[in-house]
Amino acid sequence: MSVTIESRWEKLTLEQRLKAVGNDITRSLDFCLLSGVLVSGEFSLTDAIPTACTNGKDVRFNPDFIRPLSREQLRYLVIHELLHKFLKHHLPTYRKVTKKYPQLSNMAMDYVINGFIESRPSAAVFVKRPTPDALVDKRFDDMSWLQVLKELLKDNEAPERNGPSEGGEDDGDAGDEAGDAGSDASQGHGGFDTHDFDGFDGLSLDEQEEAIKKLDDAIHQGRALQKRLMSKRGTGGNLDVLPEDRVTDWRPVMRDFITDTCQGDDEATFAPPNRRFLPLDLLMPSTYSEAMDDLVVAGDTSGSMGPLYPAMFGEVAQILRTVKPRKVHVVWWDTEVASVQTFDENSYDSIKDVLKPAGGGGTSPQCVLDYLSTNKIDPAAIVWLTDGYIDNFKTRPTCPSLWGVLDNERFTPPFGKVVHVRSVCL
Repeated sequence: MSVTIESRWEKLTLEQRLKAVGNDITRSLDFCLLSGVLVSGEFSLTDAIPTACTNGKDVRFNPDFIRPLSREQLRYLVIHELLHKFLKHHLPTYRKVTKKYPQLSNMAMDYVINGFIESRPSAAVFVKRPTPDALVDKRFDDMSWLQVLKELLKDNEAPERNGPSEGGEDDGDAGDEAGDAGSDASQGHGGFDTHDFDGFDGLSLDEQEEAIKKLDDAIHQGRALQKRLMSKRGTGGNLDVLPEDRVTDWRPVMRDFITDTCQGDDEATFAPPNRRFLPLDLLMPSTYSEAMDDLVVAGDTSGSMGPLYPAMFGEVAQILRTVKPRKVHVVWWDTEVASVQTFDENSYDSIKDVLKPAGGGGTSPQCVLDYLSTNKIDPAAIVWLTDGYIDNFKTRPTCPSLWGVLDNERFTPPFGKVVHVRSVCL
């Protein structure tokens, strides 16, 4: 940076510097996708935190920490905080994990974010690390934070404890944050910011839904801006560049699939009216049923799946109480159908407690379709639960299918929709 530009930078107030950096980010082809989340919350200065912190909405900075930073360093810091928001690290999807492994989870998030920042084509001239101890490791390139967390757990087999960081030295910044940012931020993790993600848990469900919608809108706006800049500058590129950004919470996907594809009809409606009464000049409603047809849940009994089924079926049971299928057939399969458990609406609550997976070894899902055909079961939909290492099909089902695939993001379904489930989130 030239002496003239540096001098101008130093004359700006901290608030002006933050605004200038925000403008830089909005104009950057590599980072303008963050422009929506940039304006969706507030920036503020406070001595209550040691460095910088976000709660998923607003971002706070310690004035003494950011004052000596160059423009490039402040860009890096602001982008880092915005990516926490963009990647939704504060949402309930991962809260169970972050509360169980607070220190390593925070480290994993920072490795993913910093790796993304430094992998951008313009990084060498646009940003600079705010501190020399930024968490960056090339072996974590193209990984989501849950994948990085798994690697860190392998590297740190000893149980976590409060106090010293992974490097063995006390992290004073993180410790000072304990009273302000909650349990997550109180864990030293060797980075240059703290994480305050507990606040979201205190919101009502309506407030959480509204916050999530606003965040989704902000992310969409940022993507739209990046797309326009790419088009204007004649530059190609892949908008979906963050592995973590591709993570989907499987629960609402499964809920929407079962509800949307399988809803039945047994309530009264005048659209259309009941035709049997029309000759009598009586306008009477026809009926439709709330109850859906039978649902099949086909469970792969390979070794990796069994321990996770109680948690998965706990969510399925909640969906069933709402959708109310007449019957649910849980089909356990490997190379053949090993067992079938059938439930009705009076037993949905107990599904996860009475599961009896049978079989193991070999994954040939064609046997499920053969079983349904032989036993004349014509379901409204099939939910396949598997690790994705399966043989080919000879036939295809005539009903919709949803694949819940465990820890195998490379799996492409032969038909139907897919939602990826991560065991660390169960």
